[in-house]
Amino acid sequence: MCGSYARHGKKACTAHTIKEDFLKETILDDIQTLIQQVDKEKYIKKMARKSKSTKSDSQKKINKINKQIDVLQNRKRRFINLLADEIITHEEYQESMKQQIRN
Repeated sequence: MCGSYARHGKKACTAHTIKEDFLKETILDDIQTLIQQVDKEKYIKKMARKSKSTKSDSQKKINKINKQIDVLQNRKRRFINLLADEIITHEEYQESMKQQIRN
């Protein structure tokens, strides 16, 4: 019912009423029309591009970490060779390994 009519009567407004079922049906029809207008394919393509971009970024991070691992493994091999050739002591080797872990 019209709020003005409910508060002030016929002086403010004529009796305006809308049935609840009609109102619900109208709103649901409008929502369904909006849903149909949404370009689902465009949305799916946008999400696919975003997913691909995220995957690419993640792969770059993985590659960077793998390179860091390779560098550290190469350093460790060099220190092991220095230790085996008795160029450095066991204590120097252990200290070098501790430094690499901290970095």
